[in-house]
Amino acid sequence: MTTPATPATPAEQLLLLGADFTRHNDTLARLRLNDSSSATALTHQAAATQHLARSALDIAETLNAQRMYRSPVVRAVYARVRQLAHLATDAADHLLNAVNILNNARATVSVQDKDALPAYRHALGEASNRLTLVRDLTALGAKDSLTAAEQFVTEQRRSAPPPHHPPALSPAQDAALRATARGEVTISRLNDKPYDIRITISTIRSLESRGLVTREPCPLWLHDERVHLTADGRHTLAATFGHPRARPPAPSATRPRLRHTPRPVDPYPPGVTTPSDTPTTHDLTDQICPDAAPRDVTLSCSVHRQASSTTSPSSVSPVPPAAPEQATSRRAR
Repeated sequence: MTTPATPATPAEQLLLLGADFTRHNDTLARLRLNDSSSATALTHQAAATQHLARSALDIAETLNAQRMYRSPVVRAVYARVRQLAHLATDAADHLLNAVNILNNARATVSVQDKDALPAYRHALGEASNRLTLVRDLTALGAKDSLTAAEQFVTEQRRSAPPPHHPPALSPAQDAALRATARGEVTISRLNDKPYDIRITISTIRSLESRGLVTREPCPLWLHDERVHLTADGRHTLAATFGHPRARPPAPSATRPRLRHTPRPVDPYPPGVTTPSDTPTTHDLTDQICPDAAPRDVTLSCSVHRQASSTTSPSSVSPVPPAAPEQATSRRAR
């Protein structure tokens, strides 16, 4: 892919500003105020921070020159860019104040006063506080630049067609470009893998083969390389703003079919007396002769139905013959 001949658009300039903020923050993370060269390092860093402020102001002037409706979104973009410029200006001022504090502390130590060492330690603490404040002021520069670029392009394309169709990017490649623009992609040379587990090394290599990203040495501890967008990468990412983002296919919502298990068949339909419900001889004896001794004989279901039925004489069970003693007594009577 060749470098685009057209000048950088405001969105591409904002993406470049975000990359400069990332480089600025990486350098700040390695600064240590523990030697005589600390003041010199802070002076160089203040110059780089002032460059960020000038770049943000130049982008603000470019945005003001755009002929477009000043919608609330566009005004918010202008305010965000001006805020980046003010934050960078304040950060540069704090760095210069830290330089003055260190220089005055060294002049105090050269006098060899008994209170010189405590004063120097106090000065180092004050300078360190200024450095921490500078890190906080510029920490979100890359993310704010990406947000401003996307909002501006999206609002711009509502009234004007896009200059060209965005290139085909997979969801993983689109996510990797955005993470790179936010300054979140670093690689370790030990295992050649990004520290962000959401980004794979195969995605980074595919973007490198297309000339969209490049690697630069990173001064952070345990982070050997920082991935940055190239000019083509900024152009490609800006072209995707305002378009529906590609999303990975959603998992299927269908549920697996359950295996049909037949219900057990009830052998006794409703209304049919089950054997457990059939009364026994003990139940009948208790009802007829409560004082009689129980017998160890059970009646079947059919015998019970015949005994309980009185509709026909044939259905009545014959009376068993009486004992001989009982018959003699009846004759005597």
